[in-house]
Amino acid sequence: MAIAQTSHAGDKILVVLSEAKQLSLQNEKTYETGFYLNELMIPVSRLIEVGYKIVFATPHGKLPHMDLSSDDIRYFGGNSVKYESIKALFKKLQLLEKKDSPVVSLSSLSDHDLSKFSALFVPGGHAPMVDLVTEPKMGRVLKRFHLLKKPTALICHAPIVLLSTLDQSKKYVDAITAGDMASAKVLSKNWIYAGYHFTVFSTPEEISAESGKLGGKLKYYPEDALKTAGAIPNQASKWKSNVVESFELITGQNPSSDEELTERLIKKLKPVLN
Repeated sequence: MAIAQTSHAGDKILVVLSEAKQLSLQNEKTYETGFYLNELMIPVSRLIEVGYKIVFATPHGKLPHMDLSSDDIRYFGGNSVKYESIKALFKKLQLLEKKDSPVVSLSSLSDHDLSKFSALFVPGGHAPMVDLVTEPKMGRVLKRFHLLKKPTALICHAPIVLLSTLDQSKKYVDAITAGDMASAKVLSKNWIYAGYHFTVFSTPEEISAESGKLGGKLKYYPEDALKTAGAIPNQASKWKSNVVESFELITGQNPSSDEELTERLIKKLKPVLN
């Protein structure tokens, strides 16, 4: 069965990545971060397979970074064929290479350009907590997709970037970090995603990560930050695939949600099958 181009206004998917490579933790500890390989490439590979073109973007057009711990066959179900296939496609995309990198800057995309994309996708890893969460350029993109009611998919830690649409996102994150929930609630008044249902890497999962690979405690938990702003959490047990749809948003809880989120996004895009 051949898969034709979609009937949407555009046949492109915008994939936004963080430029961050280091996450600050409590007590001056740090963690080398970046995107998760499976969270990026499982959706990207399927979207390419069904006929979409992928446009990668970062805030300033700088190269993204990969969380090296995610380059692990375990995140691909232990399937060596799938893992090697994904790695081959990833290498072909040249996403981490300065020469012939496909990455563009968010500022280079006008509102008219954004209207030509069929959907927006943001992969996780802790990196979005560093820059995209308070990046005005990210906020502008999200507001445009929200206005146009176009599918917006975010997985694992990526839902935290929804806070970038706040008028004072940095002050909001500072308030959350300080535990000043009263100020945070004032700063999140009239948030465009208030009342939306969502999932994100859960607090119990974060606590497990803190005692494991992170080696330190986060300054705030994404689940709490989104809930305080007015979104409604729909969390599953740790490490279980969990995808939540709410209006244009499709959110996945953790790395295990990669395939389910991908198929839900493709279904929402309604590809034309021949």
